[in-house]
Amino acid sequence: MTLQRLTRISLLAALCVALRQAFAPFPNVQPISAIFFLLVIFEDYIFAFLVMALTMFVSAFFMGMGLIVFFQIAAFGCWMLLWRMCYKWLPFAIQILLVGLMSFGYGILIDSVYAVFYHMPWWTYALVNGFSFNLAHALSTIGFYPLLYHIFRRFYVEKNHF
Repeated sequence: MTLQRLTRISLLAALCVALRQAFAPFPNVQPISAIFFLLVIFEDYIFAFLVMALTMFVSAFFMGMGLIVFFQIAAFGCWMLLWRMCYKWLPFAIQILLVGLMSFGYGILIDSVYAVFYHMPWWTYALVNGFSFNLAHALSTIGFYPLLYHIFRRFYVEKNHF
């Protein structure tokens, strides 16, 4: 891996950590999920995965570290791999809706892991309690995705660098 590639990974992860901190007062409203999905499109999967994993790991030092962080990394890594396999055949409007659904599904998946860890009923914790947070995450991803898509496209396609 080249120094330039490592630098881009580090800078994007630092940007994502800063954005996660900046949006911390608004529960689950964050642009980083959209950034991760876009990195899968404009970079390769390994690059996007490293940015995501580094972001989640470093931001966990600020927001609370625990075993759940590794489940978050694994779960979002699987979501990104699934996204990598299917985004090419979808029109842009459907992509926007699908990243929202995937963000909502990610929230349910992580809430389900929490429910198992803390021996709570799944339907009350993962569905009822987490619904508003997962909805906020999905809607914010739907909102940020088209805005950030045009920025990424400009840097990656038109200028062929980031």
